Amino acid sequence: MNAPLPAGIARHRGDSPDPLGFDALRALGVDRAQQASGRLWTDYNLHDPGVSLLEALCYAITEDVFAARQPVPTLLGLQPQDDDAAWERFGLSHRERQEPCRPLSERDWQLWLRQQLPQARQLQIRAQQDPAGRFQGLWTLSLQDRGDADPDQPGLLQQALKAFWSRRNLAEDLAHPPQALQPRWIVLRQLRIAITGERELPELLGELLQRCDDCISSRIPDSPEQDLLQPEGEFSDGPLGRAAHEEELQWLESRHPVLHPADLARQLGGLPGLESVEDLRLDLPPEDQALADATLLPHGGLQRWGMDWALRLRWPERAADLEGWTVLKDGAAMRLELGPLLAELQEWRRVMYMRRAGSGGSAVSQAHLQTWQGFPAEEDLPPLPTRREDHLPATAVLPALYEQALQAARDEVPGLRAQWTGYRALLEQGLLQVQVQREQMPHLYALDQPDTRSYWPGLPGEAQLPGIEALLQTPPSQLPSGGWIDDDPLERRHRLLDYQLALHGEVLDHGLLQGLPCYFAPSAWSLHLLRLKRSFAQRLPRLTQERHAAPDYSRPLLDQADNTPPLQERLALQLGMLSGHSRLLGRTLAALEAQHSGSSPRMALGEDQIDRLQPVLDSQSRARPLEGPPLEQRLQQLGPLLRRIGADTDCLLAALAPQRFVVDAEAGESGPLLLLDDSGRAAWRLAAVPSRDQARNLAHALHELACLVQLQGEGLHLVEPLLLRPCTDGRSAACPLPEGGVQLYLVCSGWTARGRDERFRELTQALLRREAPAHLRCSVLWLDADALREFEARWQHWLDLRRRYCQALLGGQAAPSLCQTLDQAAEQLRQCLETAQKSGQNAADEPPPPHSRARP
Repeated sequence: MNAPLPAGIARHRGDSPDPLGFDALRALGVDRAQQASGRLWTDYNLHDPGVSLLEALCYAITEDVFAARQPVPTLLGLQPQDDDAAWERFGLSHRERQEPCRPLSERDWQLWLRQQLPQARQLQIRAQQDPAGRFQGLWTLSLQDRGDADPDQPGLLQQALKAFWSRRNLAEDLAHPPQALQPRWIVLRQLRIAITGERELPELLGELLQRCDDCISSRIPDSPEQDLLQPEGEFSDGPLGRAAHEEELQWLESRHPVLHPADLARQLGGLPGLESVEDLRLDLPPEDQALADATLLPHGGLQRWGMDWALRLRWPERAADLEGWTVLKDGAAMRLELGPLLAELQEWRRVMYMRRAGSGGSAVSQAHLQTWQGFPAEEDLPPLPTRREDHLPATAVLPALYEQALQAARDEVPGLRAQWTGYRALLEQGLLQVQVQREQMPHLYALDQPDTRSYWPGLPGEAQLPGIEALLQTPPSQLPSGGWIDDDPLERRHRLLDYQLALHGEVLDHGLLQGLPCYFAPSAWSLHLLRLKRSFAQRLPRLTQERHAAPDYSRPLLDQADNTPPLQERLALQLGMLSGHSRLLGRTLAALEAQHSGSSPRMALGEDQIDRLQPVLDSQSRARPLEGPPLEQRLQQLGPLLRRIGADTDCLLAALAPQRFVVDAEAGESGPLLLLDDSGRAAWRLAAVPSRDQARNLAHALHELACLVQLQGEGLHLVEPLLLRPCTDGRSAACPLPEGGVQLYLVCSGWTARGRDERFRELTQALLRREAPAHLRCSVLWLDADALREFEARWQHWLDLRRRYCQALLGGQAAPSLCQTLDQAAEQLRQCLETAQKSGQNAADEPPPPHSRARP
């Protein structure tokens, strides 16, 4: 019998040819050559030089096609062994990083807190509801320490508070700090079991006691790590990043306020070495018999918890505690040495306690529970591949007879070699462009690259084609870097980022901002939007996964990007704002006010004077506020001028229009520089300038300053009215919001050009309605300069007191004086918000003022 043939690759029979394979490309090239040449070229056999060139081109194209068909990670230079940072650079991250969300329901919170507080017993978190059964945004959390030593309740409460605050959702809070449930001890008074004898008796009884303790304390028993790991390929969203295990589902279902003996029997089922449980009785210790009526129920059950207590099993401490225990083996009662058995049980308990303390109480891997830590830093990223300069030309594989023929005809046809080099250059240039673009794909899609190019030109050099540089009319060093090939690189960059966002089901549509007031020149505006879109892509895991996350007020909020609500960041990026993190928006106006030393009232203009005014700047002159010096340096340069106008918001708004800077045509070169207001019949006298050039420079500088001040003055504040409820003796009062009350305020700058525009306000309201959680009632408040200063002063004061209050709770209890001061600050902030809301409603009810005639 013949040996079986080894497995091999089946020969391609040509029944389904590759449309981009060599044979197909060669046939296409010959067909195109026949159509183009007619009767001038009729020999297409292998010996023809033109066919040789065509075949070299086809081979080169098939190599490019093969490279283009590689997986996307390969094209981006990624390897399977690369860490997460290398993948996140291109907006690619594991689904375990993106799909887990924050806890939402009671079930979510129970499972998630169980992961974070493995030492807690009787863990209870409940949502407070109104009489109609609607959630009020407040939760109650109670727990009991699971350690066997005296509980360190402040430490456990600190962990519970930190755990809740770290995953809190918008418009939600704890009604009061976590309540420590006092243990109400019960003992295993009587036990009668039958065993198989396959295990040591102390080990069996120790695990039996541990299971009873877990059932009484409403705690999931520890399981081996291999039993808790999620099967590969099975992943679901939710706070755990996986589906709940069978033990966890049973734990959720068994959380009943009454403990029945059958619950213990089910908990002991399947215990190795245990044949049956014939009798098991729980009772209060003798010193607590007075509590029997409130604990022991008539039908044999036990009340598991009360208002401030919860059951807890007391392990045997004396030999007398084991006198009611009977162990049967092969139908006969075993003789128990109570003293040695008690010592072995205590030793088993000590070993198990140390083992759990060392493992954190849970064998479940929590790598997927880690929150997003930000876009990888530059030092954590591997270097991108550099551009190659040693590309092998396709014509290098031609037979040597071509070079021999050129040498032979050198004297007869002097320009033949240059002509041949030019033909090769036309062939190689297209191939080289494809190779260069493929190599630059990592630079094109990397989110950490500030480069705005979207095309990298490349020409064959002397290394590829000797003699090519002598044919160039322009030296390679003087050729444009890319504008001669790519006429709109920013537009292509925008499309690439749109594609990367679409992979995650996201879109950042800045087309909604077209036609609104703008602080940039068109090209600078496009570059600004590109930066925002790149920032959105970099922070996509946080802005998507944590969209409904609330800030942690136990930490600083202002000027802290990692503690800013992601909803606020999303809205700021969608609205084209310079920065989305929480900060004081009135700082820029305060810097201008510091320069002001007097008033600069508007002066009325006569009709004859209006007719003589000439603009200094073209209406197309636009600012590039992010490309010049910082704000502080601009303020120093314009100090004398700013001492006259200060923080006059009307003047700053007028300075946005370049055509409003005018001079008197009859005043000569040294006329005063004026700034027209909206009516065109009044103006601010800015400065006396000795020449038109200086007037133009001063007008442009003030125009850019006005754009930068309003750009930096735009921002958002998210305020949760639920957290402004009063406190009592260090405990947050459960004070629900009134019917139909606002659950989330979005405070915006209403004094800027865009903030005053009704279309921009409507867009902000529409985006908030779309992006905010659907169950929240949201309101947008637009504050003028004075109202914004007052709000931010009260907001900053409340944030400072709230942080001190939270830190005091983490330490145990807040002092009454601190609670009283916090209540006063919260009341002042609440009044400020209500006043702003009423002012906005009154303004919306009033008819719009008639438009005054503005100077064209």
